[in-house]
Amino acid sequence: MKLRIIFIIAFVSLIGSIAYCQFPVLNDTLQISTRFFDDGTLEIIYRDINEDKLPKPLRESKDVPELINFQINSVEKLVQIANEIFTKEEIEQLIESKFILDCKILPSGKIISASCVFYEKNPHICLKKLTLFSQEIKERLSITPIFSEEIDEEGYVQWSIFAYSVFRNILKQEK
Repeated sequence: MKLRIIFIIAFVSLIGSIAYCQFPVLNDTLQISTRFFDDGTLEIIYRDINEDKLPKPLRESKDVPELINFQINSVEKLVQIANEIFTKEEIEQLIESKFILDCKILPSGKIISASCVFYEKNPHICLKKLTLFSQEIKERLSITPIFSEEIDEEGYVQWSIFAYSVFRNILKQEK
């Protein structure tokens, strides 16, 4: 009887490890999480898994200069990236879902994490496209944080843009 149990455990472990080996772990992808708030609001986050590897955040303290503003290199480039990846119908779904792009940025302006946050409903866009969008944002955009003084510490700051509002304005201009 003990031999049979050991055999079953070994067999299940072998099948499980073979099945797991068939799915490569992506170095750059998004993980989905969902939250419901007391007021009935739905929040769906496609979080950049690179957030686990980030340097410490810059916190405003006596040692860190005050964060004054951000300068994005090109809002048009953000729209261009979206137009290259998503169809017009998908962009309309992003607008309806109250899409917010949430980034973590180094003082140099390099984006090291780009997550997608949706409120009210899931746009039902495939994970592959959202991941590609996140990758392209990190490669092609830069957002420079502007501090009150020169910054010499390594760390990141958080920046968000109401992407659904930007996309809605662009669609209005196209009509």
